[in-house]
Amino acid sequence: MGLASRLLIRSLGAAALAALSSLAPSARAEGPAEAGKGGVFPAVAEVTKEDEAKALLQELQNAANGADEKRLLAALRPLVGKRHRTFVADLKKLAAHKSGEVAVAAVEALGSQGDKGVAPLLSRIVALEVRERGILLGGTLKAAAIEALGRLGVAGSFDAVKRLAEAMLRDPEMRNRYAPPILRASVRYFGLTKEKRAVSFLIEHVDEPKPADPSSGTNPPESYWKARHECWGAMRWDVGWALKEITGKEFETTRRWTRWFDEEGKKQGMK
Repeated sequence: MGLASRLLIRSLGAAALAALSSLAPSARAEGPAEAGKGGVFPAVAEVTKEDEAKALLQELQNAANGADEKRLLAALRPLVGKRHRTFVADLKKLAAHKSGEVAVAAVEALGSQGDKGVAPLLSRIVALEVRERGILLGGTLKAAAIEALGRLGVAGSFDAVKRLAEAMLRDPEMRNRYAPPILRASVRYFGLTKEKRAVSFLIEHVDEPKPADPSSGTNPPESYWKARHECWGAMRWDVGWALKEITGKEFETTRRWTRWFDEEGKKQGMK
């Protein structure tokens, strides 16, 4: 294990990860999902004036060296919409900040910088699993890292992202507050990378989840369906967007998607 990996794991210790896991999904830079629309991402502009880039970086460094977290967040947030090669090194350091909100903002900003060299760092955040009493720590940071990887076009993280997304749909994992943002980020990652291997997973989540037979005595309890519905609600608009990005098609129901998948999708390499 290299020095960078050891430092990351040490920095993302139980205390820091606990702080991350306490963040609500609305802490993300682009805010909650826009009703009725998926695939909405921050607009990013290249900083072409060196004086502007220098001023933004200087403020970030000054804030990072101080104790005012609000100032640091204020210095980070503009970098989600601004790109410059000089921002990357400091953002990478802040991805392991003891404050969960700061770390998430830094990772989101890394996703805007267009530098695939940060992929190993983001991939380690996704893969690192630390639990406390069975609860996954750092869930919101993982969601931010997944989406950042997608925005950077890093297709090589598919296996890790899909495993994590599938885990979030298991009971009782899906009842945790980090499950919806991780699922939404994963769906957005699949759409951004146009991942054909994710099509069957996405098709399963087109329709609203509900028991096949509401009167059956073997149905899970109401709390189960409430958690399932919250997970589905977080990703529902991005599911349709991602499927269109990958397949070029639009259908309104799982049944119609399944028919197309069986008749045409498999022939086109969809899985």
